[in-house]
Amino acid sequence: MPDTLGYRKIFGLLLPSMNTVVQPECESLRPEGVTNQVARFSVSSGGEPLDLLAAADRLITCEPDALVLGISMDAVPGGLEKARQLREELAAHSGLPVAGGTEATREALRALGAKRIAVVTPFKPAGDANVRAAFEASGFEVLAVQGLKCENFKVIADLGADAVKAAFRSVVSERVDAVVQVGTALPAVRLVFELEQELGAPIVAVNAATYWLALRQNGIADQRTDLGRLFADH
Repeated sequence: MPDTLGYRKIFGLLLPSMNTVVQPECESLRPEGVTNQVARFSVSSGGEPLDLLAAADRLITCEPDALVLGISMDAVPGGLEKARQLREELAAHSGLPVAGGTEATREALRALGAKRIAVVTPFKPAGDANVRAAFEASGFEVLAVQGLKCENFKVIADLGADAVKAAFRSVVSERVDAVVQVGTALPAVRLVFELEQELGAPIVAVNAATYWLALRQNGIADQRTDLGRLFADH
């Protein structure tokens, strides 16, 4: 018998302990019949998960159908490979499919046919350089990167809509196929539709992309017009 509320799917969200953005953003993306169950893990000063597998062990006791990893590794040196290893380790440990932010942004950009991109981040210049390198290693031409130079998760989560919108406006141009936002603590999902209407370019917000990938990987193809082109067309 299926779960009463999660009769389509139960997703297990694995989140950094101090991140206050991923959980509510994923709730705003959740279709009827899908539920989000949450466990949290610690993060090192360098931005890497510490007790992720222990958090996964607690989470899988509620028998989720898939895991959603609410962290992207783009700002970490060698983050692309670290993200792959992390996802594969978590999948092997849990026996469940895993959607993570790093691969999800790439899948979303490819679905949208984007090759030339601009990037918005909450990071400082060193992190932005790693972000640029990671997207270039994935085959994208990065035309611009705008970092908001935030000190910590709290500062990122406190950013208002005006500051986030300004960052997107600063990187868009006629040459850009899409603008992608990384850094899962940066609240951007609620702005995607509005920004697409204003800027005329697809917007890929990392938390939206991760949840979109989890849905599509698990056979849920619901489309929504209020979340931008990714959810409306793909």
